[in-house]
Amino acid sequence: IMVQVVVLLIAIGTIFSQMTFDIVDKQTQKKAIQTAKQLALLIERQESINTPKDLLWLDALSSTIETQTDVEYIIITNGDGIILNHPNPAAIGTKIADPLAIRVLKYGSDYSRQTIENGRRFIRGSVPILDRHYAIAGMVSVGYPVESMRKVSEAYIEKIIFFIFVFITLGLVAAIFIAKGVKWVIFGLEPSEIAYMFQERTALLDAIREGIISTD
Repeated sequence: IMVQVVVLLIAIGTIFSQMTFDIVDKQTQKKAIQTAKQLALLIERQESINTPKDLLWLDALSSTIETQTDVEYIIITNGDGIILNHPNPAAIGTKIADPLAIRVLKYGSDYSRQTIENGRRFIRGSVPILDRHYAIAGMVSVGYPVESMRKVSEAYIEKIIFFIFVFITLGLVAAIFIAKGVKWVIFGLEPSEIAYMFQERTALLDAIREGIISTD
């Protein structure tokens, strides 16, 4: 009984841990998309983001968002995919290398996925920037570090592990009481001893042919 309880609880704990990680991952992706959309709405002068005079303004806006939220980095491009704002200054002025950027810049679709920036894993959410005529004027991408997501997941997993140990302890206590109850019913004998006694009894009855005569 104890082995069964432990195996079942470990299996259930593993499943719930994976489900927790998946849920937090999806929530972080939605959060990245929502943050990128809010930032895109804040860029009111979409028609002028291609001009150099607005680059400092975009940098200040990005810094403010990063300070007020747990966003790790923000990338802003124009309609041609040229990077206007990037955590790495050397990347400004170059064309974004994200192969999925075409989904935003060409089709106006939102997307989120895991990426690697400077050797670290991030969840990136990207949305288009629309001008007053609803034409695609650029793209906003925000990145949340996977480490922060894992910390949230680990907090839930710790609770799951705690309850697993609680139920294992309860299962152990229940198994002990069940075992004692069964032992009392079978006069303290082990199953192997009962089987041996049954074999002896069967052998004795099989050896009897006509009957038994008893005298004083």
